[in-house]
Amino acid sequence: MVARAEEWPWSSLATWGQPLLLPVLAVGPVSRPWDWVAYVNQPETEAERARLRYSAWRQAPFGSDSWVERTAAALGLESSLRPAGRPRRTAPDSRQPSLFPTES
Repeated sequence: MVARAEEWPWSSLATWGQPLLLPVLAVGPVSRPWDWVAYVNQPETEAERARLRYSAWRQAPFGSDSWVERTAAALGLESSLRPAGRPRRTAPDSRQPSLFPTES
């Protein structure tokens, strides 16, 4: 267990503070805020933790709702946003005849 994220041995976070090592890292598609290290070290809320777990479990994008929807559509990941499993069956329509009538 480490006290700060940049102390984790496999994290690139400490490298962001060393300009000579930055060319080794990809900048990424989204710019980081000026207080990136402080942001990363903030504990997440229970709601954020639940969304992170869901995102990892379903292989779904993680972010704001609008960004997630746009990204899922762009990458063909819409199925990762729907509930897992088969849809629940709706109640049978009483107007349609049953294939297996019950005895009265």
